[in-house]
Amino acid sequence: MSCVLLRLELRVPFLDHRLTAYFLSLPDDMKVPKHGVEKHLLRDSFSDQDLIPDEILWRRKEAFSDGMMSVKKSWYVCLQEHLEDMVNDDQMEKAPQTFPHNPPHTKEAFYFRQVFEQRFPGRSQWLPHYWLPRWTQSSDPSARTLAFYTPDKEEQ
Repeated sequence: MSCVLLRLELRVPFLDHRLTAYFLSLPDDMKVPKHGVEKHLLRDSFSDQDLIPDEILWRRKEAFSDGMMSVKKSWYVCLQEHLEDMVNDDQMEKAPQTFPHNPPHTKEAFYFRQVFEQRFPGRSQWLPHYWLPRWTQSSDPSARTLAFYTPDKEEQ
């Protein structure tokens, strides 16, 4: 199976600087998932407004990789398989020597770091840290690695 990687996102309402400033001013506990529901604050703000049907408003979040591929083989799985061919275990072992500043911890991160270094040699300080939400202990940015993500029954 060939994997085609394509991503298009548009989040126009969230580009309003006033909305962004307001959201960032809220306490962290208002921004984290509640009762296993991500973006609870946003979803709750649309409750009882008759704008979005409840079955859509409160449906389980789907990892981007799952929403764009088949249930049998997600984009995430295709990417991980591809990275097995692109980054070997010896490279991962030597990652702290290869990339002393913010060494990558996964093959995916290693691969993307190689691409970054090719395009921007000697600019690793541009990457002060790997972004991950403060409320997760994950080292992988994929939604599939987050504790509250549970795949559908068909995948298990």
